[in-house]
This record gives sequence, C-alpha cells and structure tokens, in this order.
Amino acid sequence: MDDCHSEVVRGLNECIVRLEPDKVRRSSASVQISDYSSAKADFGMELAITTRTELDPGDDIRLPFRELAYACS
Repeated sequence: MDDCHSEVVRGLNECIVRLEPDKVRRSSASVQISDYSSAKADFGMELAITTRTELDPGDDIRLPFRELAYACS
C-alpha cells in the first residue's frame, strides 16, 4: 500500500470516527467501504456495478469530500 493511499484511508477513518459516535455504526460504515471496493452485497448488484463504471468519480466525489472536509475541520 503506498503512502498516499494509506493517508486517504486514515483520513476517511478519522472522519467516520468524528461524524459517527456509535461504534457499531462506525464498523458498519467501514465494512460498507470494503463492500463497495470489492462489489459485494448490494454493491455487487448489476445496477450498482454499471453505475460505478458509467459515472465520473470526479463529479460524484467532489461534493461529499467538500462536506466531509467541512465537517471534519
């Protein structure tokens, strides 16, 4: 794992901890990230996979990251 990737993962985990006080829900969020990355559970459905490949991640991720950055600052 390169340093940039581990830094992003660390930052995401820090945001989850700050935004969600409940440990069970934190764990659920973490598992869902893993499920998304490997297309498991609901993220493995045809619609979810098709949407992942058709959408420009840059367009979809800008607003949530801005909101996360604001919430974590």
